[in-house]
Amino acid sequence: MQPSGIYQLLNTVTGGCYMGQSVNVFDRKRGHFAALRNGKHVNRHLQYAYHKHGEGSFRFRVLLYCEPSELTRYEQAVTDLCCPSYKLRLLCVESNRGNRVSKETKVRMSKAQKGRIITPEAREKMSRTKRAAHRHWSEQEKQQRRVWSTGLRHTEEVKAGISKHLMGHTFSEETRAKISKALIGRVGHNRGIHFSEEVKRRMSERMRGTKQSEETKRKRSVALMGHRGWSKGIRASEETKQKLRGRTPWSKGKKIGPLSTEVRLKMSAAQKERRSREALGAAG
Repeated sequence: MQPSGIYQLLNTVTGGCYMGQSVNVFDRKRGHFAALRNGKHVNRHLQYAYHKHGEGSFRFRVLLYCEPSELTRYEQAVTDLCCPSYKLRLLCVESNRGNRVSKETKVRMSKAQKGRIITPEAREKMSRTKRAAHRHWSEQEKQQRRVWSTGLRHTEEVKAGISKHLMGHTFSEETRAKISKALIGRVGHNRGIHFSEEVKRRMSERMRGTKQSEETKRKRSVALMGHRGWSKGIRASEETKQKLRGRTPWSKGKKIGPLSTEVRLKMSAAQKERRSREALGAAG
């Protein structure tokens, strides 16, 4: 779900502003500033002001968040109240949202893009711009993202669509190498973070008694079929062995009685299934 709402682009020097609506206000912000930097913004008054006063004189802020169906109504109310000087259309009844492109238009757009070659320099510039846009969010934008995303849950229909779209999708070796190269030296967002005892207790209580359905177990089994364990063939160094020797086992001090017949049967069946999968993988 995207953060839809009404936004304002304010010129802090003259007090002039531009207002608009978007189903994703953060994407719209990047689109506005990208067009202004390239001198290709459709609003020439806003473009002239940008060239005259510079990017540092413009501030983007979200005035309110609302449902997509309420965007035009709220935009009209805000426009009537503030009278934005850079807005060319003061009657907010027309919107491109929901319009479908005809097949003839799609064919023309496809022909116009065919044969177009993007140079490596242009690709690198586009990549840097996108990375910078995602990396340098202000604290206010981060807080706004936290607010609108808190408590949001995908519907079952959306989950099914995402699953269908990603099913069978695999990355090529070239793509894997690029991702690996891009992540070299990057520190994980949760590195060095330790959960408090209170958080651990809540997590334990939440997971206690949770059991996976037979369907979920079957899906996991099929997905892992033929996969080698991440540690298979890896030998621990002497330093690691020394560390493990001095570590206290999780079961130390706990009274663990003999395993029941049911648990033994389950463990035996799981081992037999694992061996059969490994044999099928080796044969394939």
